[in-house]
Amino acid sequence: MTKITELDRKIVARLVEELNEVMSTALEQYGLVVERKGSVSYGPTEFNIKFSVNVTNEGGENTRAKEIYELHAAANGLADVEFGRVLLMNGDERRVIGWNPKAPKYPIILEDVRTKTQYKTTIRSVKRAIEREGLV
Repeated sequence: MTKITELDRKIVARLVEELNEVMSTALEQYGLVVERKGSVSYGPTEFNIKFSVNVTNEGGENTRAKEIYELHAAANGLADVEFGRVLLMNGDERRVIGWNPKAPKYPIILEDVRTKTQYKTTIRSVKRAIEREGLV
């Protein structure tokens, strides 16, 4: 392994991914889940990132995120779209993992099933995805 002497976007992205994996593995034994919050800022010699650690239920789901999602989904006509449900969007499988009430334009948080990348989307986009599946 080569010693890192200067940080760039590619290196920081790789390190953030590795940090997330290590923390997830370590906290899983305690029934906890780790999530990256916000964006990463970096310079040539340091980077800053915020993580959140939450209690999970028996299914391994983030209980706080699930509570917030279910409350807002029901109020916005998405009661049939369960937390954790996988939707086909733009040819990719995306799992519903949260709701950001502070982001009215793009409140729904999705995670790419394959890459674990998180995305924000609109209520309308989710409704279209479930209509395409023939579920509404």
